[in-house]
This record gives sequence, structure tokens and C-alpha cells, in this order.
Amino acid sequence: MSISENYKDEILYFTMDGFHGDKMKHLFSTRIGWNQKSIFAGVEKIFQIEDENIYRITQIHGDRILKIQDEKSEEMRSLKADGLVTDRKGIALCTYHADCVPIYFYDKKKKVIGLTHAGWKGTIKNIGGKMIEKMIEEFGSNVKDISVAIGPSICSNCYEVKSDVSDLFETKYGEENIVIRENNKIYLDLWRANRVNLLNQGVLGSNINISELCTACNKDKLYSYRGEDGTKNRMIASIILE
Repeated sequence: MSISENYKDEILYFTMDGFHGDKMKHLFSTRIGWNQKSIFAGVEKIFQIEDENIYRITQIHGDRILKIQDEKSEEMRSLKADGLVTDRKGIALCTYHADCVPIYFYDKKKKVIGLTHAGWKGTIKNIGGKMIEKMIEEFGSNVKDISVAIGPSICSNCYEVKSDVSDLFETKYGEENIVIRENNKIYLDLWRANRVNLLNQGVLGSNINISELCTACNKDKLYSYRGEDGTKNRMIASIILE
């Protein structure tokens, strides 16, 4: 999958070429042109919306997904979860990232959008698959109509883990080549693991897009928690129905 660089004035953001749809927009922020003290101002400018229409949550590396209907943005910010889903128009769903996997969802028929934050804990808890279940149960989605994008995040060449984590993934995924052992080190492929989760949930392979852009390999444009000794800076994943 290819990924495009876009500018709004001096603000650089990415979009995924294989993930698009009528009346849906998405973005992944960068370190260029984004002010960490008011990072959502970039979302406001690109999507041309007000802050009150930007929805974010307190992320906890879990698998809880919140459905947005009539809630106000400020009500959501104190809630603990790692996913948001809605069919409301004009509101931007947002999650924070600095290596963990952003997963974007779009049902082109029902016009439903979703967004999840998947670190290794969210991945092994199958937050991506649970988003698919949520879209089916709450909005009547057909899994074959759902497109998914796995956004910029740490790649398997950079994501070294210890045996306590790798053992969990080997137990769950078996021979899926998600755990990689090289030169007495252990690495984890979160892109592949999340793809397997989605396929197991019935998502068509042709509807799963992987950006293949590594945060740790591209620190000139992206922040990386692993690559920058625990940086507190974050990027924003966002999606909106116009």
C-alpha cells in the first residue's frame, strides 16, 4: 500500500492511498507543523471543524470501544477506552500514537467509521476484531463492506520484545510468523498480527490496507517512543464522516 504526504499550509500529514471512500476523510499527523501543546488545532484546520467536534479518549492499552451517538466531546475525554465508533457526520474520532498501531475502519454502505489504538496489549486482546463486531452489532454492518487501514507504527525490524510478550503471541498465533527471532533477539510484527485478527473476523484481505510506514525508521517526520527514549510527543490518527 502506498501512503501520501499532504500539506495544509505548513502542516504535514499522511493519508493512505488504498483507504478512501465517499464522504470519509482520514489523516495521520507528523512532527512537522504540528504544535504538541495544541495538537488538535491541526485537525481543526485540516478537517475545517471546531474543537467541540473532535472526540478523543483516555487510552489504557485495552480493548474497550465506545459508540458515539449523542455524547459531547468533553464528556468523552475522561472516559477510558482505546476505540471509538460512530455514524454521526461532522465529528472527528482521534487516537494518540508514538509506535502503537492506529487502525481505521470504514463501512462504505452504512457510512460508519471507527478508530482504534492497538499496542501489543490491544493487539493480543483483538481490539481490531472487536471493532468489527461492534460495527455489525450496533450498526448492522456487513463485514464484506468494511475497509480497514493499518496506519504508521513501529515495524517488526524495530519492535524488540522480551520472552514474556513473545510467549503470549506464539501461544495465540502459532505459526503465523508474527514472532521473529534473529541474532538472539526477539521481534514482534504487530502489522501482521492485526491483519490476522481482521481476517479471522471475516474482513476481506483485499479490504485491509497496511501503510508499511515505520515510526521508528522515520524519526525525521514521525515520533517514536522506542526510537526516542520514551518521548512524550504524540501523533494523532483521525477519521471523519463529512
